[in-house]
Amino acid sequence: MKKITLILTVLSVLILSACGKNVEFGVKGHILEIEDSTSSIVVGTGNGDPTATYPAYTIFVTKNTSFSGDVQQFSDLKVAQRVQISIEGEKEIDKVEGDIVAADISVD
Repeated sequence: MKKITLILTVLSVLILSACGKNVEFGVKGHILEIEDSTSSIVVGTGNGDPTATYPAYTIFVTKNTSFSGDVQQFSDLKVAQRVQISIEGEKEIDKVEGDIVAADISVD
């Protein structure tokens, strides 16, 4: 009986601790626009085919956003750069309601 109680306790703790963690989701694509006034970028996920349509996302950059690769800060970003952006949240990027905030931006 003690073993069953111990196992149930351990499983409960693991399940409860997993509930509070955010899962990282992200997007890869090219910067289509940069908006300095709102510290945001629009990232398109297409491969450059002008006859096709692809999703584009407005991503907000905060003081907590980290940068890697060829950039060190927001002002280093340029239109057409290939980026990989990680966001923190509980949903995939196309299911986020409200603002999408970048946790990390990496430029190839």
